[in-house]
Amino acid sequence: MKIPRFAISTAAAALLAGCCSTSSEPAAPAEAAPSANAIRNYSEKDVARFKENLPRCLEPALRQFAGKGAVLDVESDDKGAFRRAEITSGNAADERIVVTPEEGNRFRWTTFHGKNRVVEQHFDQGGLLDGEFVSYHPNGIVKLRATARDGKFFGPARNYDSDGKLLSEVIYGDDGKAIKKDAAQ
Repeated sequence: MKIPRFAISTAAAALLAGCCSTSSEPAAPAEAAPSANAIRNYSEKDVARFKENLPRCLEPALRQFAGKGAVLDVESDDKGAFRRAEITSGNAADERIVVTPEEGNRFRWTTFHGKNRVVEQHFDQGGLLDGEFVSYHPNGIVKLRATARDGKFFGPARNYDSDGKLLSEVIYGDDGKAIKKDAAQ
């Protein structure tokens, strides 16, 4: 089963339940004030208007927050090429998603809660998870670390408690199916 990029934020725990290295969270970039081009409380019409200039993988995230008080801020270079998008939820959780292009059709997604607390980082290739996926506990310790390719997890997926102790590990085959599950001792 292929996992769309945006579904992983809410589905990761369910998908990999009982199944990330125990380093602390990466440094978060300083929260920037929205640019003059930012759209506050953007709507579905705004999503449709910007659709041609934004990476396709952004659409589910944009639609999730449309009409709910969110702020959309998009940066482009002098030639109009996409450089960065930031979606701030406008809800009590103060969720912020920053998307930046990598090489080719690959994008880095970083999700923040609160001021600058990173809760998730992963890569997207053509709308599917691709590369390292890491989520963090509120104290910054890695909660889950896994690798995806073409929208499927493969290799080890490790789940840690908030002290960094390994709780469990699931080994995924190249087809994305779990082939081995271990509970930590």
